Amino acid sequence: MSTLKAAQSLRRRILRVLDASGCVALREVDCRVDGDTVRLTGCVPSFYVKQVAQTVILKLKEVRAVENDLHVSSASRRQ
Repeated sequence: MSTLKAAQSLRRRILRVLDASGCVALREVDCRVDGDTVRLTGCVPSFYVKQVAQTVILKLKEVRAVENDLHVSSASRRQ
């Protein structure tokens, strides 16, 4: 599998895992994959949800590092 296809496949898997987490706010999170590093972007309602996103992603064996660039905003309360 090419590097690009592997990154696209991992990105889809990450988004499915976030969606299945049970936290509605994580459905709004996006990500970019660069090798074994994932960069999370978007807006979440609390620092707790920001940490949950990172923890869920790090459980995937293909992910070694997370750049958690999620923005915390009380205006995005969708949890």
